[in-house]
Amino acid sequence: MLTLSEFDTFSKKYLLDWEQRSTVRTGKRSRLNKEVISKVEFSLHLKPFLQYPEIRAFTPEELHPYYLQALCDMLYGVAHFEVDFVTDQCGKLANKDLGIELSAAIKQVAIAIGTDEMYHAFAARELLADIEEFTGVIPTVLQQSTQEQPQQVLAESDPKVEPRLMPLEYFKTSVPPALERIAETTFLCILENAVVDDLFEMAKDFEVVNPVAVYNREHIQDEGRHKVFFQRLLKYIWGAISEEDRVVLGKAIAGYFKKYMSQSREELERAFSKSLQKLPLSESAIQSIAAQVANEMLAKPFYQKDFTKNPMHLMGFAGVTEHAPTRELFLNLGLLAESLELA
Repeated sequence: MLTLSEFDTFSKKYLLDWEQRSTVRTGKRSRLNKEVISKVEFSLHLKPFLQYPEIRAFTPEELHPYYLQALCDMLYGVAHFEVDFVTDQCGKLANKDLGIELSAAIKQVAIAIGTDEMYHAFAARELLADIEEFTGVIPTVLQQSTQEQPQQVLAESDPKVEPRLMPLEYFKTSVPPALERIAETTFLCILENAVVDDLFEMAKDFEVVNPVAVYNREHIQDEGRHKVFFQRLLKYIWGAISEEDRVVLGKAIAGYFKKYMSQSREELERAFSKSLQKLPLSESAIQSIAAQVANEMLAKPFYQKDFTKNPMHLMGFAGVTEHAPTRELFLNLGLLAESLELA
């Protein structure tokens, strides 16, 4: 449990640190040019496939269009996600009643983080503009001439897959109205702790001269501080709500992992195939690699998968996994190893 006084003290220190280290306060952003763009490497999305000889056979020059498109898509995602979701939620955290007491310093940190995220989106848009100017490459989503989909439902290309609510709407509708703001904020905490460790490693390894590397490093440095704040925010929330509300919120969290982070073989193969189709591979090679990678991922326990490690570390830090009813749900879903159960 984290008391309001302890969280307030942490937040005041966070604000002092923000003045000294936040990118928007201290950084000088870079722009791209033709020479730098020609050297872009962004292999994160290739990680599941790198062990296969068909992928290893490609030269850096052959992979460069893939890297550039993947980078473009990532930057587009950052530009929208940081504004449409994170900044919006930070504003609500500062200006709307959460249902539990927050100090002025805690609310000010929310505004500071929102300021960071707006800056990240601003810089991402600049890089996107540079890439389009020098190469003509634009985000994949802008290349598609699809009809606008309802905002509250996830569109599925497979008619066999039942449409799902967008994750935020899922959280809001999975709890009573009085707990809705808590549920929204819990989702914010989860997503701000979902950055995979590979991105942190890439930020360490990038050359300083590459503006894309500089952007990634600055972004990840800021996100590392955000992550720590949201860990404490969820810990404070979890200790401040009633036991009845913990049971309800725990069910919503477990349901989120089940619905949105657990994929079937068909969904995995479809996603991997779609990614591989951006490379000059035969259809048979694409299907073979996609099937093998899907099998490998399905064979790995849920708690060992890259995209669950950091969110589940958050759950441990916040005390959520120590809550018996919620821990049981996590165990049943495979989010925890049986050996971690606290008898």
